Amino acid sequence: MTRPEKTTEAPYVMRVVDFARAGMPCPFKGQYLKRFMPAEPVKGEFTNKPDEAMHFKSSGEAWQLWMTAIGTRPDGKPDRPLTALTVEILPLSKTDEEPIA
Repeated sequence: MTRPEKTTEAPYVMRVVDFARAGMPCPFKGQYLKRFMPAEPVKGEFTNKPDEAMHFKSSGEAWQLWMTAIGTRPDGKPDRPLTALTVEILPLSKTDEEPIA
């Protein structure tokens, strides 16, 4: 008897919940990270289509990208541009569920 293959929910995607700090409307709310360009003035590109979003092999891989530092801020802390956003990392298979309001 063979053991069934372990199932996985990969790929994962990153969906924007809101800005990490309240007070301003977030134009990316409910959208998915499509590209991250750390060397460009505009660091991210977003899409409403989860199939066009960046796909990650695991939630940990997505979290690592979210935590990516691109240098140091003037206050000496790491400059992590994606952490300006509150995000959720979810399996692509779950993106058809209730969207963020």
